[in-house]
Amino acid sequence: MALSADSGMMSNFLKTTSVSVLVCLLLLVASAVYGQEEPVDDDQMVKDAGDPVTSVLNLPVQDNVSFGLGDYDRTKHLIKIQLIRLSLQAGSIFKVRSRSIIPLKYVPDVTSATGGVFGLGDVVLTGFFTPERIGKYSWGIGPVLSIPTATDRVLGTGKWSAGASVILVTQGKQWLAGVIAYNFWSFAGDEDRPEVNMMQIDPLFRYHLGHKWMLVSSPTILANWNAPEGEEWVVPVGGGIGKILVSGGQGWSFEVQAFYNAIRPDSNFYSEWSMRFQVQFIGIRKR
Repeated sequence: MALSADSGMMSNFLKTTSVSVLVCLLLLVASAVYGQEEPVDDDQMVKDAGDPVTSVLNLPVQDNVSFGLGDYDRTKHLIKIQLIRLSLQAGSIFKVRSRSIIPLKYVPDVTSATGGVFGLGDVVLTGFFTPERIGKYSWGIGPVLSIPTATDRVLGTGKWSAGASVILVTQGKQWLAGVIAYNFWSFAGDEDRPEVNMMQIDPLFRYHLGHKWMLVSSPTILANWNAPEGEEWVVPVGGGIGKILVSGGQGWSFEVQAFYNAIRPDSNFYSEWSMRFQVQFIGIRKR
């Protein structure tokens, strides 16, 4: 059930986010103080943290924050909970991998200084049929399905949508780069809602600086093919920094990125600047 948010609810939400960031910073300080080292491959952990076709289990949770929406400079939150990325063997040559996203959204009322809606958005399920890695490259193709699970009209499309996805990843000793792209079209759902024809492109890059610190960049590029001419694209530019913490035989990464939307629709629903805060569990490969 969607919740109508007033200023008090939003204040509590932001306080919770601030506490989460503070906890992450304390964990980073603790890692530096105790200097705990594990017999792991730091370069490989940096790549596993961002590789969508890695065989290592991981669970990213990120908060995408958009600032300055509308005349009242409202703030929007998109929390993406990405289910553990599974990798299943399909014969001796191929693997089936999954990438699923459960979104929680806070969409403010941009026409007012207070108010908004918080709830579940549309769940997106993606599967990739990939061969074993050949040299420095991995690739895959597969289906993508968007399920109309949103708890309020403003949080989703109201449509069942499906399409195709592709992925390409390459890596060196200390770096990883790649791209995930998919396009889906609506085929069922609420007849009173607009049809969906949407593309998403997720470039990814990370570089290990040493001592488990890394440079990261993973903007989300969107194209709404049903939008008016000149209003189709959202193209963010930017990146940030991340840190990996190994504690008790478990791996965690913490990332902060900032983006400028160099291309965006002329609408109150799209901000000029945004930030991403991510916490991620990472499976560990021993040296």
